[in-house]
Amino acid sequence: MTRLLLKLTIVLLAFETVSLSLKKGIVIPGITACGSAELHNKYRRFHKSTPDVDGSNELVKLSQQCASQIIQTGKSTCDHEDSYGINIAILPSVSRTSHLEELMAAWYSELDSIKFNSKGYENLHYNASTIANATQIIWRSTQKVGCSGVTHPGRHQSSVYVCFYSPRGNYFDKPTDIILNLKPRITPIEAKTKFEECKDDYPEECKAIERRKAEHVCHFDLVGFKGKVNEYCRKTCGLCS
Repeated sequence: MTRLLLKLTIVLLAFETVSLSLKKGIVIPGITACGSAELHNKYRRFHKSTPDVDGSNELVKLSQQCASQIIQTGKSTCDHEDSYGINIAILPSVSRTSHLEELMAAWYSELDSIKFNSKGYENLHYNASTIANATQIIWRSTQKVGCSGVTHPGRHQSSVYVCFYSPRGNYFDKPTDIILNLKPRITPIEAKTKFEECKDDYPEECKAIERRKAEHVCHFDLVGFKGKVNEYCRKTCGLCS
């Protein structure tokens, strides 16, 4: 009888542990501090005088806690938002693998309608809520980033992705803050003038598409840019020699 009660207790504890785990959600694999930084630096390098960010394990942990909190409460807010910059995405499906890279591209594409000139900077103040994900990604004074994702496979399927940033960005009250922290893109025209010899404007990104040239990727639109891949990857796409 004692052994039976012990087994029942163990089963109940295991069931409670699983139930609690499902309530908090399951951490989506494959998102690390280093990977978070690499994804952000890919886009930050498209902009003038915008340094790379470092990955932070502490921010990854906070991002995971935030995503779990959103899963549990059903609210799109969480703790620590006042201390850090934050990007949040909520998907109505289960994520068995990370979709952070696709979300980053979607966030960055918010800049498609923005022109980095005097009029554009003036409009940023009024459009802040519609471009906040993108501007936080490239905010110049931000130094650290950490992302995480949590998925809930229950009846109400959902996945929550969160990125925390330090120092936080998106200060739109003062024009000087905007001008200092949101730098214009390095355009293809400027890049062609800068390099007399045949070079790709973004060697690392262009190298990544080398194996996909057979898929005619050089003629695709580049996400977040007004132009094709071959305008930025002239050497890789064979437009110069």
